[in-house]
Amino acid sequence: MSTQPTSAVVRHGSTTVVSVYGDGKLQFARTGHLSAFDADPCPHEFAEIGRLRTDFAVKFFQMLDEHGILNHFIKRHDSSNNSFIGHALRTMKLDGEKYIEVPTPAGSSVGRLIPLEWIVRREVATQGFIDRLADSDDPLTLERLQLPEDTKLKVGDKIPPFVECTTKLEPKDRYLSDEEALAISNLTKTQFMQAIQLMRHIAGLLLTQAAKNGLRIKDFKLELGHCDDGRIMVADGLSPDEFRMVDANERSVDKDLFRNWLKERGFYKAVKNAQETGAPMPEYPVISPHISRDISNGYAEAVRRFWQ
Repeated sequence: MSTQPTSAVVRHGSTTVVSVYGDGKLQFARTGHLSAFDADPCPHEFAEIGRLRTDFAVKFFQMLDEHGILNHFIKRHDSSNNSFIGHALRTMKLDGEKYIEVPTPAGSSVGRLIPLEWIVRREVATQGFIDRLADSDDPLTLERLQLPEDTKLKVGDKIPPFVECTTKLEPKDRYLSDEEALAISNLTKTQFMQAIQLMRHIAGLLLTQAAKNGLRIKDFKLELGHCDDGRIMVADGLSPDEFRMVDANERSVDKDLFRNWLKERGFYKAVKNAQETGAPMPEYPVISPHISRDISNGYAEAVRRFWQ
């Protein structure tokens, strides 16, 4: 079989390009670009980032396989160091307020993507998480976190493992109550609870792997699929883009290396101002070879240290 995509690109995301790779198969190519704060991808191309993100994802899928966890991974691409091949799933689109299933261009499929992002939180990673508790429109509450009503959280506090969902197909992702997430997922209540338990199980595996190597995961996110036989499967590759992780010295070993550099240069505030006022989105700061190398090296460290 040819190692090249057999049809046009299916989806060109901010940092991943998906193409058809034969009947029922898709090719997932990780680019060398990064994005942050819901802005478009940075035009700068980081050396080896695509390969490193793929390295991490492949090792993640192998861990899932070793523990009997269903996922869409088939193999690493034979001749592309930044791509892997996965089983095709039918996607969804938002038509007005209705979620409609879309056939896969790969021909056959093993199921459909659940149109949600699934997040597991193990500690308070940002002030924004705390601010959500004071927002009456946000579904986050101390009760959902299984904490006493008088709890005063601060950044860095541990919390009971907490699974929540955000939208994926709306113009701006928003946090959901379990009831609304269930409705959007088009799963039965039993299947929805199975998805939550799957995320908790994966969290346990990742936390153990991280702790073994002197690292600590604060949170991570994944996409899940619903197989035609009713089972829930992992339909996403984990990489330093999808989690927050620190070492024993509280130094970030993830995409926060990039986010923090941008914050120091006012990019985060400029993006938030544009989002709130409708002003044009700011351009990314110019990234010097030195900074580019540091960020790429950070991703290499994440792969090496997490899976050693």
